[in-house]
Amino acid sequence: MTVPSSVATIHRRCSLERFLCCMELEPGAIFLGWFSFIKNFLTMIAAFIVILIRIFVPCPQIVEWLNYFKFEATLEKCIHYTDEGYVSFTAFCIITLYIGLTYISYKFVAATKTRKHKEVIPFMTYLAFMTITSFLFIIKWTISAIVFGLLTGIFYGYFLLCVGAMYERFLHEHNQRQRAVNYFVENQDNFDFRVPASETSDGISNRSLAGSFKLSP
Repeated sequence: MTVPSSVATIHRRCSLERFLCCMELEPGAIFLGWFSFIKNFLTMIAAFIVILIRIFVPCPQIVEWLNYFKFEATLEKCIHYTDEGYVSFTAFCIITLYIGLTYISYKFVAATKTRKHKEVIPFMTYLAFMTITSFLFIIKWTISAIVFGLLTGIFYGYFLLCVGAMYERFLHEHNQRQRAVNYFVENQDNFDFRVPASETSDGISNRSLAGSFKLSP
């Protein structure tokens, strides 16, 4: 294999026509959707457990646990953050958010399988939001925050580009089908679907095919 052909092969495999340079966009998108679904679902469960701990476990015990794992915690902070109104509001926001993200991930998998371009948009919006918020970590100007922000931002950005390419593919297919339907509707008087009744070689009569065609947009 020559060098130019090798470069062309690498470019083709690592372009937006393939997911992570190793699989087609649609299977890659389904994998990404299920991964996001599981991640968001587990995060929702973990957040729910943490909130239950804040409600039912006494503050001295929580402070002891946090200090054991090297987290700086004081009894005053614990009392403040376990206020009933604060916990209820936090629980509602977190659980509602992750229920929505879990649902969006599931709908994205279904939309990929059925190739419905409009139902891909919510997941694209989620990826765009995660890309922006990931890069915002760089503002902290610490080594760990910069590395984390760059890595997660690049990954989410790449996933966004792949899903965007798949969206464009689904949209193109939808437009092609729509043009075909419109052309048929505008020119249906020029089509003759009838087949003359005649005996075929095996003795079976052909029937009229008029009205037997059904097109779906």
